Amino acid sequence: MILFKYSFLYNIIMVQKTIWDSIEETQTIFREKDVFKVEFIPETIKYRDNQRDKIIYNLKENLDAHKRPYHMILKGNYGTGKTVTINHIFSKVEKRYSKVKTVHINCKNHRSQYEIYLKVYEKIFNENMDVAGLSTFNILNKIIREIVKKNIILLVALDDISSVKSDRDLNNVLYNLLRASETNIDARICVFSLTNEKIITFLDDNVRTIFSGIEIDFPNYTYKEIYNILSERCQLGLYKGAISKDIIRNVAKFAFDFGDLRKAFDEIYKAGYNAEYEGCHKILKRHFN
Repeated sequence: MILFKYSFLYNIIMVQKTIWDSIEETQTIFREKDVFKVEFIPETIKYRDNQRDKIIYNLKENLDAHKRPYHMILKGNYGTGKTVTINHIFSKVEKRYSKVKTVHINCKNHRSQYEIYLKVYEKIFNENMDVAGLSTFNILNKIIREIVKKNIILLVALDDISSVKSDRDLNNVLYNLLRASETNIDARICVFSLTNEKIITFLDDNVRTIFSGIEIDFPNYTYKEIYNILSERCQLGLYKGAISKDIIRNVAKFAFDFGDLRKAFDEIYKAGYNAEYEGCHKILKRHFN
């Protein structure tokens, strides 16, 4: 009876191992899945040279002199390169300037004033500290005291800023961050607002008067631009021969019609997942939902 029991458990373990091993063996499509994720930062940002150069011009001129850059508003529809451009620039900035901290906040995921300050707090103190019991005001004050103490310039990107849960929270966040530099000259905080809407319509008069950022437009990508970007991502993320040019063209056309480059990445990822699950070595039309 005991022998049977251990034999049964052994068989279960072997079956589980076989399942995990077989999943690895059927990974025939993806070389690197992360390249299709929104947070992926490519080595170069295609077709956004003008926007990138304007942002860098504002940053370099001021950061070289250890001054706060001008606030900036990055405007454009979803999937027009705002997020990847600012993240690419932020990654370069932190390598170049030891006294600059950058934080990118997705306001769809962090929608309240408290959650936004908490993300900044985690970046400044480089830890996920338990701040239970601390008020929003206290968290902000700890951030300001720390950047003043360590002579840090803080760059904050509020992505999809109109997704902040209420106009009150949005106005409070902007007012407090923008006013910090005015009330304390050593509290150098620069705000980048990423939006697909006219943010000015959400602002109170007292915020609007101090929020005079440099505006940079991000137009929709053309079909050819989407096709070229998608082709490059497929070369990075898929094994050679895993997808045809015709499939890439069709997905690029879909994303162009939809007006969102990110849709192309999502579609390729989901189709690749379906193909691998089937054990196929190539993404076919039937793998798209």
